[in-house]
Amino acid sequence: MAGRLISRRGVLVWLGAAAGTAVLAACQQQQPPAVEKAAEKPATPAAAIEKPATPLAATAPKAAAGPVKFAFWMWPNNGVFVKQMQPELKKVMPDVDLDIIESPGGEMHTKLQAALVAGSGAPDLSMIEVSNLARFTVLKAGLVDLNPYIKSNWPEMPSQYFEHPWKISQSPEGRQVALPKNTGPGVLHYRVELLEKAGLSSEPDKVHQLFPTWSSMIEQGQKIFKKGEVWLLPSASDILNRRYLQLGWAPVKDNQPNLLAPEIEDAVALAKKFYDGGYTSQQTGDGLSAALSGSKIAFIQAASWYMSPLKYNADKDGVGKWRITDAADGPFPHGGDFYAVTEQAKEREQAIKTIQWFSTSETTFANTYLDQLSPSAYKPHFDNAAIANAPMPYYGGQVVGDIIKRSLQGLKPQQVHADDGKVTSALSKAFDQVIQGKAEIKAALQDAQKQAQKDMGL
Repeated sequence: MAGRLISRRGVLVWLGAAAGTAVLAACQQQQPPAVEKAAEKPATPAAAIEKPATPLAATAPKAAAGPVKFAFWMWPNNGVFVKQMQPELKKVMPDVDLDIIESPGGEMHTKLQAALVAGSGAPDLSMIEVSNLARFTVLKAGLVDLNPYIKSNWPEMPSQYFEHPWKISQSPEGRQVALPKNTGPGVLHYRVELLEKAGLSSEPDKVHQLFPTWSSMIEQGQKIFKKGEVWLLPSASDILNRRYLQLGWAPVKDNQPNLLAPEIEDAVALAKKFYDGGYTSQQTGDGLSAALSGSKIAFIQAASWYMSPLKYNADKDGVGKWRITDAADGPFPHGGDFYAVTEQAKEREQAIKTIQWFSTSETTFANTYLDQLSPSAYKPHFDNAAIANAPMPYYGGQVVGDIIKRSLQGLKPQQVHADDGKVTSALSKAFDQVIQGKAEIKAALQDAQKQAQKDMGL
């Protein structure tokens, strides 16, 4: 889980290398249903799925010299999604074609950064995954600043997005270099059977009243917890990550590691408390999947999109056995992807219009939300009750739109830095020392601060 804003690929830490290929497919657009299939569902009639998402008359692109084909970089499995969306894009922009080029995520981001710095070899359009975003927002050039286009065509556009994903896709100087694709609002997933066996309500609102904080999870969770048999959460490191995200901790502050901040000490202490009490299973791979599917873990505090690896990998037979409610101690950002236009793009305004369509189209929202519970960051999408309030079969027909929306509204803008991963890597090693009893919290964090400074070349 390198990086403070965790990518969906970070879920591999939970499920382990044994689940690698399958989980990556689920996390990176797990075979999304065709738009036509989404439209056939009673809850999502075609008219409801694709109504005008933006003031199209105001933003209609100028006629291009002729048909244009944009090279579009992304990591594997996104191509399936984009290809399915192309017929809908053609209805709005008939002269635009896409040359979809997939490569492994790490390789793609490294190649993109090198091409932008070199000034040649970059695509017209690219996806950028959230844990890599700071590598590009710090560049003085390379990605198109969308602000002039927004000011001229749609001045109210920034207010139409939830604040957190909008703000983190800006450079330190305020250049808007990307548009959000989807987001990872943090929620609390819970196993219905375990709560009911303990004599507790399994209704989402009541569950949040029972478990509004991390501390209450331990207190009320005593009715569920059976040491070595039934656990409250998957791992202590997850708790550490979620808590520092909730606290708005910045791994790098004033270009220095921020590992001596009081909030990170508090987050480590909380995670250690769960670990020491035996409340976390600490399993990975097949062991974790067996615990989740065997009703041995009561809660997962993670992004809403964690529904996808549950239903496609860890708990394929778990339909109706899980629900979600508001996260204990508040929302947190847990993943997300973005669209960007490079300065090497041809027909730049057409290119901007293309990523605008992908970011705001209700067809794209329906595709990822209904199948994966991976929501967009565009606020008007949640006004479409046919999609946002569609019952989720995996969650027993639960309507989750209000929970997802509350989480997105509660996310606070956070500082991101290109060296965040170096700092969180040092933190991870320090935390291992703490839970293994090899170091006290303060001493471990002081050592981690020094290591992070070294890793950052300070």
